Amino acid sequence: MTWVPWVLSGIGVFLSLISLLRTFLVAGRDQSTKFHDDIGHVQERLSLVEMKMGVFWRLVEENLSGMLKKPTHLEMDTLLDRLKTHTITLEECHILRQWLQQVYLNDKALHAQERIIAILVMAAVEARIHEKEQSP
Repeated sequence: MTWVPWVLSGIGVFLSLISLLRTFLVAGRDQSTKFHDDIGHVQERLSLVEMKMGVFWRLVEENLSGMLKKPTHLEMDTLLDRLKTHTITLEECHILRQWLQQVYLNDKALHAQERIIAILVMAAVEARIHEKEQSP
């Protein structure tokens, strides 16, 4: 009968291992579920921010781009109109970015208001460039 304690001890160790393994598997599944829920929440928030930023840049394009028009820069004015109506191409975005840099950002004598508007419109152009380069 000396083998009975050994058998009972072995069964106890075996049950402990099974319990431990079950605990890790269930806990891992719960963490995985929570992780997936967190990812879903982050994706929702990111989509919301993306939508709000898109609306913001559209408003900048439509309302501020017209304030930068100058009768001495007809090509830039045409590109600003195309930006305002959302018909500007990728190549035209690059050209408009160069115009804005040259006319508004390189001239330190301009008023701060014009420079700020130009910076916002240039950021909208950059967002449009990024959008057009990402789409097929």
